[in-house]
Amino acid sequence: MKLEYGKVDEVLRNHSIGLSAANFHGKLSALICLGLEEDESDDWLPILMPGRFLSETQYRLLRSDTLELFQDVRTELNSQGFEYRTLLPNESYPMKIRVDALASWCQGFSEAMALFSDYSHREMTDVCYEFIDDVQNIAEIELSDEESTEEDEAAYFTVEQHLRVGVQLVYETLNFPSSADIYNGQR
Repeated sequence: MKLEYGKVDEVLRNHSIGLSAANFHGKLSALICLGLEEDESDDWLPILMPGRFLSETQYRLLRSDTLELFQDVRTELNSQGFEYRTLLPNESYPMKIRVDALASWCQGFSEAMALFSDYSHREMTDVCYEFIDDVQNIAEIELSDEESTEEDEAAYFTVEQHLRVGVQLVYETLNFPSSADIYNGQR
């Protein structure tokens, strides 16, 4: 499934999940950063959507779509060309909708990091913790004015880039051995 905001949002609506595409993508991004795997999805998928009661058929369909998204996000994070991006509405959407989605993405990322941090096989660095603190602060952002200015656009772009770089940093910190780990015989 191509990671496109409208398409992912439609898939989630079809499953009656009650989460936005941005929020769900933030959650999946956090899970991947923490090193959770597809074969563990029966453990983590129900936790991502508490209170959702699905038939076996509905669950299998949701699981299939979720794993496709999971693999797409992991592919972006593993790419050599810094392809990872937050799944947010594009510039054709009003700034208010984009900012709300940005906050929702951050809420999803923060929630999943909090719920699943014990699953990580590596210790987070201070820089990772600083980034997660930034994400939690961004989750509280609101835009009161419908009209966006060039300054709003520039600020939005800067925050989005910060999220992209930060997620990549957390992913690489928690999933790849450092040179010190390799030197000490750890993998």
